[in-house]
Amino acid sequence: MKNLERIESNANAKIKLVAKLHAHKYRKEESLFVAEGVRLVEMALAARWPMRFAFVSDNALKNPRVVKAVELLQDRECPVYQLDGDLYSKASDTVNGQGLLLVMGQRLFTWREVLSCPRGDAPLLAVLDGIQDPGNAGTIIRTADALGCTGVVCL
Repeated sequence: MKNLERIESNANAKIKLVAKLHAHKYRKEESLFVAEGVRLVEMALAARWPMRFAFVSDNALKNPRVVKAVELLQDRECPVYQLDGDLYSKASDTVNGQGLLLVMGQRLFTWREVLSCPRGDAPLLAVLDGIQDPGNAGTIIRTADALGCTGVVCL
C-alpha cells in the first residue's frame, strides 16, 4: 500500500463535501454520493463505478479487507485520505461504521438505456418508491439482482 495523505482538520474541503453529501439536495447538486463500508466499496470497485476519493480511518487499516480495498482504489488512481477515528466519525453518517467510505459519481441513464436489454429480452425492473431505510433498499436491490432484474429504478 502506498503512503496515504492525512487529513487533520474538519475544516478540510473534502470533509465538508462529504458532510454535505449526506443531504439529498447536495447529492443531486454535486452528482455525487457516499458509499460506506468495505462491502460497498468492494462492489463499487468490481462495477468500475466512477470514484472521486475515499476516506479510511486509522483503526480500519488493521482490517486486511480494508487494506486490500485501499490498494485497489490506489491502483485505480482514486485518492485515499487517512483520518483519525474522531474526524472519520464526523465525516461519516454511519454509527459504528467500518472506517471506509467512498465518494462516487452518479451514473444516470436514459429510459432507452434502462429499457434495453443485452440479449433483446424484455426488461425486468424493480422500482423503489418511498424507501427510507438504506438497509431495506440494499436488500431489495440484492434480491432484484438474484431474480435477474435488468435494472433498479429509484424514485
